[in-house]
Amino acid sequence: MFKNNREKGFTLIETLVTAGVLMALSAILIVYNRGGEKQLILIKEQAKIVNAVLRAKALSIQGLGIIDGAEKYCGYGVKFDEDNGTFIIFKTKDCVAPFDSAQEITFKEDQLDERAKFSLLELNEVVFTFPYSTTVFDQPGENTRKIEVNTKDGLSSPVIVKINSAGQVSTSR
Repeated sequence: MFKNNREKGFTLIETLVTAGVLMALSAILIVYNRGGEKQLILIKEQAKIVNAVLRAKALSIQGLGIIDGAEKYCGYGVKFDEDNGTFIIFKTKDCVAPFDSAQEITFKEDQLDERAKFSLLELNEVVFTFPYSTTVFDQPGENTRKIEVNTKDGLSSPVIVKINSAGQVSTSR
């Protein structure tokens, strides 16, 4: 009996075409993944800002630490620093704008991711006063203030946090 010496398998051209298609799909996936990573960073930073604002509001409603020894504080607030990319939860004795920073005690400090920045700040400070959590902005203006965060390269669509004069916090993209 005779055996056929030809073995079954893929030709060189089929293998090269398959490798080329896989490389093209991998390149598309890597580019798409980088864009998704930037959006996740922005969404995480948006959540940190919302958390800081809501925490300051909750602390003012509860009145925690309002009377600290002989010191009396009128509320809690959040201060945003565009240059450093930081935001600070603080308690204050001064609840009338413009606020006196000498009357503030830092409660908690947080910073944006190194790849993100504040692209728009319509306020520098917001204070929630005790006991009814009245919202006081550092500057006169609109009833709703906007905080916009984007990547440092500016190539992603920014995320937005809005705070209105009733203390409601909303987000959008």
